[in-house]
Amino acid sequence: MKFLFLIFLIYSCATSPLGNVESDQQYNGSRYYELSDKTGNFLVKREVKLGSKKLLTRTTVLTRDGMQELEKQVSVSKIGNVKGRRGAVKALLPEAAQFVVWYNKKAYSAQQKVNTKQKTIKIKVKDPDGEKKAYQEFKVPKGSYFCYFSQIPECLKIQNLLLKAANKSIQIFVLWDNFPFHTEQYEGVINSPMILATLKLNDHSKDELKYALDIGNQMIFYHFDKKLNFDKMFWISQGISMLGITKE
Repeated sequence: MKFLFLIFLIYSCATSPLGNVESDQQYNGSRYYELSDKTGNFLVKREVKLGSKKLLTRTTVLTRDGMQELEKQVSVSKIGNVKGRRGAVKALLPEAAQFVVWYNKKAYSAQQKVNTKQKTIKIKVKDPDGEKKAYQEFKVPKGSYFCYFSQIPECLKIQNLLLKAANKSIQIFVLWDNFPFHTEQYEGVINSPMILATLKLNDHSKDELKYALDIGNQMIFYHFDKKLNFDKMFWISQGISMLGITKE
């Protein structure tokens, strides 16, 4: 479980530029959010590190006073280029993820690895109660866009999907980087590590863009400011909201 957390630390402490400095600076950093769901109110810290070949994010859910960690998610995606009609375009591919949640003084964890050659996702789970399978493997379907759920804001920006979805609906495979525990956190979602979702621009003003992500007949609304920074998220059917409060 320590591997991805160590990688994130190395990237955080790096003094040399990671890839293109201008493009990195618009992503790198951390921000706090107020999280509300049916169980209560919490604090979330999202940390983003963008390199020339990797996107790393760490999402930590804490008690409202910020004194205790309740969940931690670290996800890594590869960044590459694919041929487009107008030349090479940025592409993102989920690579690995680790998730841990603490409940009743027990740690429940999962780690996954995407094998691009075999087109599979391998998942290992540690469940103190023994209710989850210790090992599972799934096939990755063909698709144009793939995003880890915790990386959706950055995934959309890097692949220019915010612009593309302004003109038409875009299909995206969303990978649950907290699988298989996502079915306990979110009601009515399928017990699969991925789901085909549809993204489209829902509304806009001079200060904000609002996108709707349809995942299995449930809508998640993502709000971006005029600089395309992720600001808010609302998942109404789940009673979930995330509101940005500070930026570091």
